[in-house]
Amino acid sequence: MGNQAESFEDGDPDDHGISEQASLDAKDDSNDRPTVHNNSHTNGHPNGHPNGNTKGDTNGTKPSNGTEERGGGEENGGGNPYLQAILPDGGQDEDEGVGENQESAKPSDGNVGVGVGAVKKKKKSKTKSKSKRGLTAPTGFEEFYVDTPVTPAEHAEEKGLYHESISFSERIQTAIQRYFAKRNLNNERKDVFDKYMAYGGIDSGPKMFAGGLDANTISNKTSAEIMTLTATHFAAVGRGEPNDPNYVVDFEACAQGFFSSRMPSMFDLFSQQRINSYTAIIRNFLNYILHHDVCPEYNDQIHAARRVCDQAERELWEIAQANALLPGNFNRACSDIFGGLYQGLYIGDQEWAEGVEDSQGMSPETARKTFRLALVAQASEEIFEKYNRQGVDQSVRVTSVFDASMEVTELIPPSKEVRALYKGPAGEGLQPVGRLRAKSWLNPFCYPEDLTIEEEAAGETETTEHYEFWVEEELLRHCFVGMKLATKVHRTSFGVDYFDVITGVWCSFFRLLPNEMVIGWREPGPMLPMREKPGEGKDGASEEEGEGADEE
Repeated sequence: MGNQAESFEDGDPDDHGISEQASLDAKDDSNDRPTVHNNSHTNGHPNGHPNGNTKGDTNGTKPSNGTEERGGGEENGGGNPYLQAILPDGGQDEDEGVGENQESAKPSDGNVGVGVGAVKKKKKSKTKSKSKRGLTAPTGFEEFYVDTPVTPAEHAEEKGLYHESISFSERIQTAIQRYFAKRNLNNERKDVFDKYMAYGGIDSGPKMFAGGLDANTISNKTSAEIMTLTATHFAAVGRGEPNDPNYVVDFEACAQGFFSSRMPSMFDLFSQQRINSYTAIIRNFLNYILHHDVCPEYNDQIHAARRVCDQAERELWEIAQANALLPGNFNRACSDIFGGLYQGLYIGDQEWAEGVEDSQGMSPETARKTFRLALVAQASEEIFEKYNRQGVDQSVRVTSVFDASMEVTELIPPSKEVRALYKGPAGEGLQPVGRLRAKSWLNPFCYPEDLTIEEEAAGETETTEHYEFWVEEELLRHCFVGMKLATKVHRTSFGVDYFDVITGVWCSFFRLLPNEMVIGWREPGPMLPMREKPGEGKDGASEEEGEGADEE
């Protein structure tokens, strides 16, 4: 080691190679010392130093901690040139060169291995823009979107596809498949469209046992054939034909049933934008059928179904807002005073409820104030006198409670006198009350009235009853003539009715079709013959049981 140190001191300061004597010592000692090979730079770093120091290092590079030499430094001559870390050319920073290869610098099998070299950085994959991914392409559901005019070639093709000689089931199936291929339906639109198809008797789902489509299959097919192979909507053969005893083609009835019964039970209609988007999907499909002249014999029904879409757009949003306000403050007050769902729900007078918002209950003072002012504003002289008389006798009570389904027939807003009354000191914080009149309605969800044999023979039917309820003007704005209600009615002894439990609110065109009961139903397969179990006869009884019965 002494000769090695002298060679460092006596050698040329610009020559940083190892002396001849040191190289001979290295050869003699090669069996006892581990060697370090750096294939990236065979001639040595021009600015490096054999003992690991950085004298004359113009690039400012320093060996990392993981490749630092063992033993003493230059002062005590304990440097070990055989365990030095040589950085590659190019003046790379240790963060870029050595730091990225610390894993490769770990010792393996007792030898010290230093793998130092520049690692190519992986190129970040660039995300395609929305336009390249097709996200900005027209969907076909824009507000003012219209189909392009049919070219003569397309007209000739569609004339053959939708010819009157072809059955309706085949024509409507072709139209649905072509429409589905030409529209960009996201998951939400596809869900609505599939449920509408299922409600109308169209099966939706992938073809079973058809296999996948490979490149060879697609290359030999036309666009129309590929569209047929990838279709997911199918109409049963003969369905909707004149001789079909189970299905009748009726676009208007199907739209009425879907919007009034099926859609409210399947989707959350909490915003006008959502309702408009749902109705636009069905309207867009009906426009496509008219534009391509798929079934001209049913054009009148399709126009009527489009009007149902417009009506549903208005009424479904009104129902959504009315549901948030029903049954109204007056009916809540009556329910709290005379008994009902809202009685005892007020928690504002409890110590533990300080700071808790109570949106259901009503304080006794507010309930009495709401009821008395509405009685003064809307009650007739007969009802007012009867209430005062029973109030003296303390005989005010609820005489009957019953479930009722009704249809709104008339909406009477508060008069000028009533508005002036509520603007006074007595009506501070209260809303003026109007009248809602309705008649009984035969609810298809309810069981029919149980009549005796004599009543049925006499031809007696359910009698039509008329109701009148007092509701706030804000709630009246969201009600409309023809709106269907199912509620629990409380009838008082002085002639005022109120309701508190709302079990259903429906559109004026509400219709319940048998389609809902057959969604997902499949034709049963043939009955397989039952095999007899060993020891059983044809009647299913075992031979032992038969012998015992004979002995008895």
